Amino acid sequence: MRTPQDWGHPCLTPDCRYDTLIHRGNVRALSTSLTQSGTRRIFHGRACHTRFSEPRETVFFGVRRSEERVMLALTRLWVNVTLSGISVVLDVPEDTLLAWLKRAAEKAQHIHEHVLKELPVTQRPTR
Repeated sequence: MRTPQDWGHPCLTPDCRYDTLIHRGNVRALSTSLTQSGTRRIFHGRACHTRFSEPRETVFFGVRRSEERVMLALTRLWVNVTLSGISVVLDVPEDTLLAWLKRAAEKAQHIHEHVLKELPVTQRPTR
């Protein structure tokens, strides 16, 4: 019988006591499911006994376009391609592109606060 693999990420359930711990075996991958925008893994939080899908707290959650299309749009925005240009090429409304950008920025901020807050920083001696 297969045993679930440690996902290596914190639990995505907001009230879980392990929502900030990584690589502790607190979240395990159970299975995969096929959705409209691609394959998703199903996880289990060991402490809170909650099951959730992979994109629940990602930029892709609830998006009806493929992850590839969202990433194409975001990378083009990152390198300063115009909204109207991306909108025409990918056939996505500009309002949708802005919503994806806002969601990506919020997630990036959350990751920055969560991951980098415990990063040990040392100062190099000056010469």
